[in-house]
Amino acid sequence: MAKGERCVFCEYASGRRDRQLVHEDALVVAFAAKHPRAHQHWLVVPRQHIRTIAHVTHHELPLLVHMQRIGMSLLSHGAQPARGA
Repeated sequence: MAKGERCVFCEYASGRRDRQLVHEDALVVAFAAKHPRAHQHWLVVPRQHIRTIAHVTHHELPLLVHMQRIGMSLLSHGAQPARGA
C-alpha cells in the first residue's frame, strides 16, 4: 500500500473497525456485509493483506482454499456470532 493508504479489510481483520464476527481463526475473519446483496452475504477476509486478486501468488492458494471452505461452511450451517466476538 502507498504511504498513508488504509485498507478497510485489514482494519476489520485486526479489530480496528467494529463488526460482529461470525467466524475467526488465525488466518481469516468473517462477518456480515454492511450492505448485503443476498440473504446470507458474508465477507471472509484474510488477516494477511492482499492488495488485489491480481497480487495473489501460488503461496496464497492454501489461504484462498481456506477462505472458500469457511464461506461454504457459513452458507451451509448458517452463521452465529463467533465466540469472543
